[in-house]
Amino acid sequence: MLKSAAVVVTTYNHARFLREALESVVTQTIRPAEIIVVDDGSTDHPELVVSDFAAVHLVRQPNKGLAAARNAGWLASGCDFVVFLDADDRLCPDALAINLASILARPDCGFVYGAYRKIDEAGRPVSAKHFRAAGEDAYASLLRENCVAMHGTVMYRRQCLTAVGGFNAALQACEDYDLYLRLARLFPVRCSDELVAEYRIHSTNMSHNASTMLAAALEVLNAQRREVSARDAWSAAYSEGMANWVRFFAPECSLNRHGQPEAHEAMGVQLARAIIDWRRDRYQDVGFPLVMHLADEGPALLVHPLPDLATTARIIDAVPEGHWRVRAEGALLDSRAPPVSFRVGVESPTGEPAYSAWVDVNSAAETCEIEFVPRLTSTRRCDLLLQTKLTNTEHGAYAHAAFRNVCLLPVGRIGRETESASVGEQ
Repeated sequence: MLKSAAVVVTTYNHARFLREALESVVTQTIRPAEIIVVDDGSTDHPELVVSDFAAVHLVRQPNKGLAAARNAGWLASGCDFVVFLDADDRLCPDALAINLASILARPDCGFVYGAYRKIDEAGRPVSAKHFRAAGEDAYASLLRENCVAMHGTVMYRRQCLTAVGGFNAALQACEDYDLYLRLARLFPVRCSDELVAEYRIHSTNMSHNASTMLAAALEVLNAQRREVSARDAWSAAYSEGMANWVRFFAPECSLNRHGQPEAHEAMGVQLARAIIDWRRDRYQDVGFPLVMHLADEGPALLVHPLPDLATTARIIDAVPEGHWRVRAEGALLDSRAPPVSFRVGVESPTGEPAYSAWVDVNSAAETCEIEFVPRLTSTRRCDLLLQTKLTNTEHGAYAHAAFRNVCLLPVGRIGRETESASVGEQ
């Protein structure tokens, strides 16, 4: 008997698209062994759509998020192979046939994937075929970027899903990208450029929330930081991936949720350029990655982890000539050994003193504000220094710390014209 796969369709208030998704599944050239719809707490009655498809099994749960819904689906299945389809997307008629042939040809691979195209809300194709091959080292490729891109193109081997524990239900987004990385590090990945799925573009796509997507992508990559140290190529791919995610999502994060453009304007014009370019001659770090993160509260610079007594980053030529006010917030996200000292400073390449301010944060419930005006006479651009210092020297001390809303604003935009809130000289 020819093997087939289970198709798990997850829905949360997408009943208006669900019928098309299910029709694309039941009309496969190879009949799926199981079709499971997981309703993740919808209020638009997807059961009314499911009732028209006799072969479909409905699983209902309170709203727990997409990762938890997908886990519920594959755990309810007994098949050796599993495909996940979002209710707003569609499979192409030969999707199961193509991916089954691919995964059966490589009994050791963890998952296979193919190509996809975009469709509009009415289901009309609006793009050519999208496909990026993972190459021989799929883990390195996925560290650089999500080369799979669309989850509906993937077929998983169930025993490999079991081996890594399925999806991480703690993630609010990018749970598929996280799973690709965990599987690709342990198992081979096979891919084909044949068209297997269609991704629908509409107003409620999760990927439209650039801040959430960027935060999740960086969190997923950061979870691999211990693993990438095993190979130089993986470490390089990890750094490249950090830069790629920032470059991809930063243009979509122009305003924070309060509609305040000032911090992003300063970051975008002066600071983000240095980080997004990610050129080695413009970015120097000691012992930790420094990445820009644009969350709901606005632009931020994250420093994580903080493994040693002190870590410093210098962003070259980030502060232009002129009279600027430097503002930053520091937060201790997680720690076994507070306090942590935060320092933001400005240093002239001509040798002028570094104007800076230090503030201690003693618990994860606290944040600090650092604000000062460097009195620089240099006509050249200056460097921005960001430093965190762990004052506890006990064995095993660690902290996760973040700079939030780091921005450079012309004096006069905020506060008083010429006086700084606090100025230190070092």
